[in-house]
Amino acid sequence: IGAPLGLSNTVTDGIVSALNRSIRIASSAVPDDTAQQDGDGGNGEQGDGEGGPFDFWNFGQGQLAPTTQSASISLPVVQTDAAINPGNSGGALVDLEGRLIGINTAIRAQAQGIGFAIPSNRARKIADDLLHYGSVRAPWLGCDFAEIRDRRLAGTPLERGALQVVAVHSGGPCAKAGMKPGDLAFRVDGRITGNRADLNAWLASRKPGDTVVMEAVRGASSAKYELSTRELPPDAGDKALGRLGVTVRVTEGAVVVEKVDPSGTWAAARLRAGDVVLAVDGVRVRTTEELRVRLAAGKARHEPSALFVVQRGRIRGHVEVGI
Repeated sequence: IGAPLGLSNTVTDGIVSALNRSIRIASSAVPDDTAQQDGDGGNGEQGDGEGGPFDFWNFGQGQLAPTTQSASISLPVVQTDAAINPGNSGGALVDLEGRLIGINTAIRAQAQGIGFAIPSNRARKIADDLLHYGSVRAPWLGCDFAEIRDRRLAGTPLERGALQVVAVHSGGPCAKAGMKPGDLAFRVDGRITGNRADLNAWLASRKPGDTVVMEAVRGASSAKYELSTRELPPDAGDKALGRLGVTVRVTEGAVVVEKVDPSGTWAAARLRAGDVVLAVDGVRVRTTEELRVRLAAGKARHEPSALFVVQRGRIRGHVEVGI
């Protein structure tokens, strides 16, 4: 059911074909990369200046990385073939008895009859959190995960992918449960979690303080770990900024890197002082606080790194930097 542009409702029918999946959609908040001036280093061109401008090389080939890359957002959804027309987002997906299944959200581009809706239980939790706390609360596990996929894992519990623990934060749920870097997590509460989107989609239906059971492989054996989840620490953004090893200032609505610690991840990514941070994970940042908020959001999603849109002189590009 949808009410496009506030006009009369539209009703279509279809079949729900997947109750538990995640999709990635492009973020609309990435700064427009079409604003380069004449003489800027475009895709595949080397700009002015010493060495490789911005050090955005494609695997050592001496070419600037494309500046058209966009960040994406993961959404937990149910899939349906009921027609979702433009303007129907926010309408109800209901069963034959009129019970709410989800909130229509997206369609797959260049495909007919593939639509997605946010599950009703997730929508209800969001509404309750906003009413009671003013923001959406999600459980935090106290570790960062890298996604692992390898065809050699076929026939093993990891054949649908796994999440490798790459960092365990002291005093967090993972640390208290005994998990260590290198562990390969593949189930949470009995559900396959082959990627972070699956994990975060499931956690989105829980609340901080809930206990989740994570199954992981370490060496040749597997074990189950009970994690007492908690909220992301309020200083998570500051700590992530500290790992970058940068001091920033705001100049004319732009976040400029003022100082760089050689031991930080910013320097490890071959970035330097004077670089301007335009966006993080697809969201524009104009103040130091906005930068902290975006870094904290990445940690809340258990990301080991963030995608930065950075400008150096006339050159603009995307760089993944550890947080």
